[in-house]
Amino acid sequence: YAVEPLRDGRSFSSRRVTALQDGRAIFTMSSSFHELEPGFDHSDPEPLDVPPPQECPSFIETIEERYGDAAIWHEWDALDVRYVGDGTPGGGMPDDPTRRARMRVWVKTTAALPDEISIHQAILAYLSDLTLLSVATLPHGVAFMSNQLQIASIDHVMW
Repeated sequence: YAVEPLRDGRSFSSRRVTALQDGRAIFTMSSSFHELEPGFDHSDPEPLDVPPPQECPSFIETIEERYGDAAIWHEWDALDVRYVGDGTPGGGMPDDPTRRARMRVWVKTTAALPDEISIHQAILAYLSDLTLLSVATLPHGVAFMSNQLQIASIDHVMW
């Protein structure tokens, strides 16, 4: 990995990371960082039209029912992911033909996390990519793990 410092200010910094294989760039990433400091904090209220997590099947149960058992589903065993519904016909969400690529899941870790914020941030970054590919394939009627596709999430951004 080649790490290039782009900016180092008092509270903001940024880096460009290039992954090299046999001397060729195979991946680049731009990352920005900010010192923790007090500021605005908010969250949207829990949606009222969503069943509580304990009433929803696990994501693995839902995937296995649709696509069969596969070892890759257990990549997420450290997480309790509950499938609420998706935007396909019969997917459990209100019909909106203009927005088929929608999915709702509840997610929490199966074990308590330490108070270290960097661990929480790493888990959040991982979670943000968790259902990205499966929801992107919903409007096309094909399983995201189909042998008809070569899939990857690239240009994934978090703010």
